[in-house]
Amino acid sequence: GQQPEAGQVLGEGEGGPGVGAADRKPLAPSPEEYKSIMAQLATEMGFQRGHWAYDGRAALYTRGRLPQDVAEKLRGGVSIASTDVDFRELSILSAKRNSFLFKIAVKEVAVLNLDNLNTALGRGVAPDQDALQCLDIVLRHRLAMIPRVHQIHHAFFMHAAGGGHDLGGGVEVVRGFKQRVVTTSKGLTLVVGLAFAPFLTAQPLVRYMAEVVR
Repeated sequence: GQQPEAGQVLGEGEGGPGVGAADRKPLAPSPEEYKSIMAQLATEMGFQRGHWAYDGRAALYTRGRLPQDVAEKLRGGVSIASTDVDFRELSILSAKRNSFLFKIAVKEVAVLNLDNLNTALGRGVAPDQDALQCLDIVLRHRLAMIPRVHQIHHAFFMHAAGGGHDLGGGVEVVRGFKQRVVTTSKGLTLVVGLAFAPFLTAQPLVRYMAEVVR
């Protein structure tokens, strides 16, 4: 397991690289930016597809230990320019900036052996929770990395304009699904069920104000 630390904005404002950077507080990346940043990091570091998984927050798992030169480079920090995200759809503040530059540092914190899961279940004892969490994240990784998929804890939502049920007041409920790996008497089981979450409705401001003041 690796622990990435992403979130320090290094520069690139409206007036050019580094303008006013000393006077601005670092901006926390959005979930969409985190996914874009880590995908670009994986490409630059040469991570093979299917050999890494990211939980969207602070945990990065790789299949096997990283080569020494890659591990040392990541410990020192790698700068990534996040350009794949359509910032105009994220916030008004983001729309005023051309790009963001993030510095990501990754350090190894543990080595997990997933074979211990089968061993523990065969003996009827509780499996290692860290290994179980790793497996859970690996199974969610590919879907979670799709740019337009919104992940909320263990649930996934494909929120498109007009795709939800209008609740009024600029809010709509969207249906998705949730999944989680659990241990049962028959072994490991992937549990999948329906999930619902509220989202802001994408609509013109004038229409929203007209609805609110009626």
